[in-house]
Amino acid sequence: MKLIDKFLGDEDRRDSVNHWANFSGKKVYLVARVESAEAMPEFEADFIISAQRRNLPRDYVDVVIARCKGFRQRI
Repeated sequence: MKLIDKFLGDEDRRDSVNHWANFSGKKVYLVARVESAEAMPEFEADFIISAQRRNLPRDYVDVVIARCKGFRQRI
């Protein structure tokens, strides 16, 4: 299951895209919902597993984890 589906569920709205093959548009989520999801310790753990599977650069992973911890401190 994708992290977006697991932690955010249905999109808040859909925006159109300028491409003939994309009829459904792109999913758009409210920033507050995304930050709230990223503040969850479960998101951080699942993100680390996902990052290892996708072989993401360590510096990118570190930035995302720091952002997650920052969101938790604000709550």
